[in-house]
Amino acid sequence: AAELSSRNAYLEYSGQDLETSYSVSDLMKMATYSQADGIFVVGDGTDEMTDQINNAVNNGIPVICVGGDCYGSLRQSYVGVTYYEFGQRMAQMFLADTQDQATREKMNVLILTSPEERNTNQNLIISGIRDYIQNNYLSFAYSIQSYEVGDGSLFTDVEDINQLFESGRLPDILLCLDESTTNHVCQAVVDSNH
Repeated sequence: AAELSSRNAYLEYSGQDLETSYSVSDLMKMATYSQADGIFVVGDGTDEMTDQINNAVNNGIPVICVGGDCYGSLRQSYVGVTYYEFGQRMAQMFLADTQDQATREKMNVLILTSPEERNTNQNLIISGIRDYIQNNYLSFAYSIQSYEVGDGSLFTDVEDINQLFESGRLPDILLCLDESTTNHVCQAVVDSNH
């Protein structure tokens, strides 16, 4: 804080200690309207966030995405691990545990996606996984498929996951790309004694 003060700068973490809870979109609008000198935001890849970032930049306010990106926006920079790189790290982790078995028999990998996370980020993770496997000449050993669980309405994701477990056709490797799906899969594992 002393360093900022000596440079006549002020850093505000918007949304903290407010009586009213505002969405990130509303906070972006406020920062743009207030003509902030710059904005750091966790991008979520949605069209709404991209529009808010573009609006701020078009009003002369530089925007940097931190931790989550908005590809295709006018943001100046992104700080964090890219979703593509994240997918490559996921593949690296499950290859380390399964490569010996996969070279003996092809392993099925099912990636569960969420309709609520419908953006390029999920696709970039999946691309990172597929490219990592291909670049390590292991395409013959893994069959990669993705499956969108639910339709966004209440409990449809739970129903789809339960049906997957009840079908008896579980993949060798099951990857979840969001917290909600991961929690539902963990519960299904417990409920079905897998």
